[in-house]
Parts: sequence; structure tokens; C-alpha cells
Amino acid sequence: MSSIIYAYLSVSDFTCAPEDVTALIGLPARRVRLIGERTREERPIDRNTWSSNPAIPPNEEQPDHHVMAVLQHIENRPSELADFLRSHDSGINCVGEFRRLNGGFHMSKQLVARCANLGLWLDFDLYNYAADDEP
Repeated sequence: MSSIIYAYLSVSDFTCAPEDVTALIGLPARRVRLIGERTREERPIDRNTWSSNPAIPPNEEQPDHHVMAVLQHIENRPSELADFLRSHDSGINCVGEFRRLNGGFHMSKQLVARCANLGLWLDFDLYNYAADDEP
């Protein structure tokens, strides 16, 4: 089985309607959690959070390409989006399920600077599986 890698944009602490966030970002919502709702574990949600679908399909196996795709999407949107992201708790989540021995990757200083310029945090959830882990 090949690796599965994807990245998506997350925004928290907004007060507008989630539909307004979707319209501004220009990507479909993957998940929306609103204050007052409950998690599967019945914990109350204490902040509004919106997460997008990935900007590109998960067939590219380098996480930095997925992060670049999210940044490129943001940079191609109206400048109001960058302002919105800077004024909220916003970032890029990158998920990698690696089916190879070394799941390492590189983030160039230019790529990190682009994230920092937008005030975006980066979060990586990386899972490495060996052939022995296959069902």
C-alpha cells in the first residue's frame, strides 16, 4: 500500500457563521465544531473551529507539497482571507501515513517564512507503518 499524505487549513475562535468562513476560504469544510456542541466523548466544545478539505489530492507523497498547495490557495484568494487568518488561531494540519521505511521530509526556510507571514502554525500527525503492520 502506498503512503497517504494530505494537509488542510484550520481556523478557530471565529464568531461569524461557518458558512462565511467557507465562502472566504474557498474550500469545502471538512469539519465544523461550534461552541456548545459536544465531542464523541461528551466533552463540551469551547471554541468555534473550522477545518477545510485538502487543497490537493493525497497522491503526492511529500508533505511540503501539500503545505505549499494550501499556501498557494490562500495567496490566490482575496487579501481579506490573509487578514482573517492573521486575526484568528489559524494553521495548517498535515497528516502522513507513511508506508515506507523513512517518512522524513524537508520544510524550506522560504516555506516556513510564508507560513509565518500569515501567522499560521503548522501541525504534523505522522504515522510510519512497516510491511509487518499490514493486515
